[in-house]
Amino acid sequence: MLTKQEKYLITFENCDFFVDLGIHIAYFRKKAGLTQQKLADILGIKRTYLSCLESPNQNTHPSFELFFTISRVLDVPPKCFFEPLPDSE
Repeated sequence: MLTKQEKYLITFENCDFFVDLGIHIAYFRKKAGLTQQKLADILGIKRTYLSCLESPNQNTHPSFELFFTISRVLDVPPKCFFEPLPDSE
């Protein structure tokens, strides 16, 4: 069993992955020509929640179900959300 501090450190280490994921979601959403409101409507979530997912200042963790739905709606393979963005190379 992990201590409270060990759990916190694991969560903190994973935080960067969620920040990167949110940046990728925003990138692919904009590339698809969708506003946050339009994508949120398609996904059936609130725009403010999508905003939190995309914000690098937030540590929001989407479910796998939502992640795969975003991937399908944006027509981007899931693996692309974990690769460097084309503009960052």
